[in-house]
Amino acid sequence: PRRRRRSSPGICRSLPRRPSGRPFWCATSSPSAGAASSTDPHNFGAVLRIADAAGVDGIIYRKTRSVKLNATVVRVSTGAAFYVKCVEAVNLTAAIKNLKSFGYWIVGAEAATESIDFRSIKYDMATALVIGSEGRGLSRLVKDNCDYLVQIPMFGHINSLNAAVAAGVLTYHIKGDQN
Repeated sequence: PRRRRRSSPGICRSLPRRPSGRPFWCATSSPSAGAASSTDPHNFGAVLRIADAAGVDGIIYRKTRSVKLNATVVRVSTGAAFYVKCVEAVNLTAAIKNLKSFGYWIVGAEAATESIDFRSIKYDMATALVIGSEGRGLSRLVKDNCDYLVQIPMFGHINSLNAAVAAGVLTYHIKGDQN
């Protein structure tokens, strides 16, 4: 017999209805490369480690076409995977819309001409940071649902950072503003 696919409760049940204080979530985007949506468990583990060290409230990652929470991710995260709330989203755009309905401001990390310097925003609000892929950035739908698009200025010969490194820079800046 054919198994009926159960729908995921999604992000709605995992997030507080009304953010208290200045909660901070990190979402990861892109079907092929970059942070937690890549097939690289090392990037995902590094993002989890950063999230725990910085006190991020949770990580949202794509269910399809991405690495799962597995032994390699846990090992690379040095156990942070046991402490950081992880939410698997079937549809990242829908998860972002849910976050917005709960009062979160969505900040997308994207090296694009329309992006502003990440330091020019005061992050004194409930924030969800979306990290795009190293090669493709954020998808059009995810970009369209971001309240801000930010970039990290590059001064050297290389024009981008590893997704986990960018997540670390942005996460610590946001948490510093929130404290």
